[in-house]
Amino acid sequence: MPWWPDDLPDFNGPWLAYGLRHNHAIAEAVYPDVAALMDGNEHVEYLAVWRRGGVDSMYLQRGHGAHVRQVFPDPGQPDHAPGARPWTVEHADPDTVRLTVSDSDRPSARIFAVSYDVR
Repeated sequence: MPWWPDDLPDFNGPWLAYGLRHNHAIAEAVYPDVAALMDGNEHVEYLAVWRRGGVDSMYLQRGHGAHVRQVFPDPGQPDHAPGARPWTVEHADPDTVRLTVSDSDRPSARIFAVSYDVR
């Protein structure tokens, strides 16, 4: 299911963020075998963020226990996207992350995986 962590986007704004999240009820109804595989495993959401201009950082509320890591371009494989250095991910507080671009001179985008501590 889609979600917008920074509210619905202003398509002319300097930042755009949207995500995809797993909905267990839909998975059970449509793909019960996949839903069964996901039971008890780490819950992961995906977040796509574009920075088109303006300030170098954005803050996103992700909820307590959220872990955000860049998955595209993969920081572990620098040849995967030459010149696309990883963005910085910092926890501003237990519920908020700050994403900072690596190159403020041009537009860029990254994809992040968001996982949560199991309670």
